Amino acid sequence: MPPLNVPFLPDADYVAFLAGLGSRLHAVHFSLYDPALCDARVRMRDVSVETLATHLQRLPGPRK
Repeated sequence: MPPLNVPFLPDADYVAFLAGLGSRLHAVHFSLYDPALCDARVRMRDVSVETLATHLQRLPGPRK
């Protein structure tokens, strides 16, 4: 199976699922959730930088 490059959502259950993929997870991509930054990705809700960083720390392996 090829490595996975998936969208990242700061949701605890989704992060746990991604963490379980181990080395199959190659990269995640995500919005920076900051209205001051030029970011064309869809933001379904506002998330603080601290919350985003906390969830991303649970995924030590993939590129971010």
